[in-house]
Amino acid sequence: MIAYLWLYVLVVSLASTLCAAAGPDLPRRVVGTRWPETFGNHRALVRVREEADAVWAHIPWRRRDPSPEKKNVVVVDAKTGKEVRNRLVLSANRECGDIVFEPTTAPGDYFVYYLPYSHDPKQWRYRTEYAAPENTADTAWAERHAPKWQTLPKAEVVELQTWSEFHRLDPMEVIATKAETDALVAGHGSRPYLLFPEDRKRPIRMRDDLPLCWIRRGPKDEFHGEAQRGEYYAFQVGV
Repeated sequence: MIAYLWLYVLVVSLASTLCAAAGPDLPRRVVGTRWPETFGNHRALVRVREEADAVWAHIPWRRRDPSPEKKNVVVVDAKTGKEVRNRLVLSANRECGDIVFEPTTAPGDYFVYYLPYSHDPKQWRYRTEYAAPENTADTAWAERHAPKWQTLPKAEVVELQTWSEFHRLDPMEVIATKAETDALVAGHGSRPYLLFPEDRKRPIRMRDDLPLCWIRRGPKDEFHGEAQRGEYYAFQVGV
């Protein structure tokens, strides 16, 4: 039997912004129901326990897309379906985001959509453009809460959601943080390179980041797989 080896080389940038207290990876779930398309394909479910003029949500979203600070964030009240206008994005990078918003229903759940977009679905092209940040917060409300946002009541981030299996990012498109990557490298300091064999069911898609699942599993020097008689069996090795 002949095995064809596809070799992917990942260049891990050490210049990525470290998100303070990124926290553990959140549960990720496909809800199976399409929400308004302009909100994008990904959201966080956030839970507010008590009434407050403003709450703070720290979302360790672990995004592979570049420049999250240049993309809009929309907060929607899950009970009423209405957009929350009083919202502020105080920090946004590829590892996490910090959002302050006014809970219009409390206790209650909220959806934080962090990749809203518009598209032009013409027959000869399909162009997608992510929405730029939009400031909709009342000035007086923002001035009250922005300077002290880290002291506000903290909303619980329950899980990250997408609406279909096709748009699901885990496990191969969930980035490891810079701290996690640095710790992995430091733990194998005498080795000139690390190998991450991967089954064909989980294509290597990121070229500039390590997926979190590799951090948890660690590098390996061997790989096992099953193939049918006469089958061309493909597997992958990340370096």
